[in-house]
Amino acid sequence: MPRKGPIRPRPIIADPVYSSILVQRFINRLMLDGKKSVAERIFYGAMEQLENPRTTSRARAVRTGRPKRDARDRGASPARRWIYVPGAC
Repeated sequence: MPRKGPIRPRPIIADPVYSSILVQRFINRLMLDGKKSVAERIFYGAMEQLENPRTTSRARAVRTGRPKRDARDRGASPARRWIYVPGAC
């Protein structure tokens, strides 16, 4: 218990890119050892990947003549559904 009285929680300022408090809270939870710029770079890179997904299986299909899927492609779809909720941000 502090001697000067109760501690008031600091207000969370909205994210500058998406103007969302939810995004800022996610970045704060992602942050390790006070490295906010690294956490922001990781988050914005992930959001960019969701907006512009690379088509590795399509490029590989053109090269080999038959579609071949990676395990990374199969695991990306549930992650996109979990992270990106339209209208939430």
